[in-house]
Amino acid sequence: MRIHPGLAAAGLLVGLGGTACSKKEAAPAKAADPTAPAAPSTAAPAAPIDAAGAATAPTPPPVVTPPAAGEERDPSATASVTARALTDADLDELEVPGARQQVIGWTDRYGTNAVVISRQEQGRGALLTATHARREGDGSWTTVRAFKEAVDACEFDLSLYAQIGDWSVTDLDGDGLGEATFAWSAGCRSDVSPLTHKVLVVEDGEKYVLRGQTIDASGAGGTFEADAGFAKAPAPFRAHAEQAWKATAKEPS
Repeated sequence: MRIHPGLAAAGLLVGLGGTACSKKEAAPAKAADPTAPAAPSTAAPAAPIDAAGAATAPTPPPVVTPPAAGEERDPSATASVTARALTDADLDELEVPGARQQVIGWTDRYGTNAVVISRQEQGRGALLTATHARREGDGSWTTVRAFKEAVDACEFDLSLYAQIGDWSVTDLDGDGLGEATFAWSAGCRSDVSPLTHKVLVVEDGEKYVLRGQTIDASGAGGTFEADAGFAKAPAPFRAHAEQAWKATAKEPS
């Protein structure tokens, strides 16, 4: 059989090309240069390790609630709710009915807040008012809401007083707005029977109340009922109010 010279040459080139590829694949890998710098690692950084050797999640940064649309950020606003002692000078511009008796102060994402409990004598009766107000950037105060408890026309022994404590400032729902909790007792009596007793948790104009009786000197009383508002309140509000009840229901000697 006769073979065309051009085809023979093409076949020779194909054969040589196949031989060359086989030699290239069989060639040994080039040794790494020990003096060359190492390539940067693309692996994810290792998780923090606790004392027991287990990986722990990194601590997230604190969450600062931004002001709502159109909300003015007060210069005294804080990222978390903080109890604050307010002086007479702080409260000079805040008008309340009667004589100021007790103050609950704090800062939150709205700025400086106060619940001022004041008392007015009214003939044979008396009135307690708890005024929740916020201080504006110019030093003036805006009243959020006022709460009142009164004893009218008492012909016997009048009792009307409020109680606050280190439990009075909280942020139980973590929304950056402070809750103020206080209790007050009221009655007109000629014996040692229990007084009317209430515990109020107030937040941003809303109130949640436990109502019942004090525990008198004989140990009687102390029962309470919760307002329906607690059904819509954050779950910790009711438990906190009950703790405040236990701290205040027994009449001071």
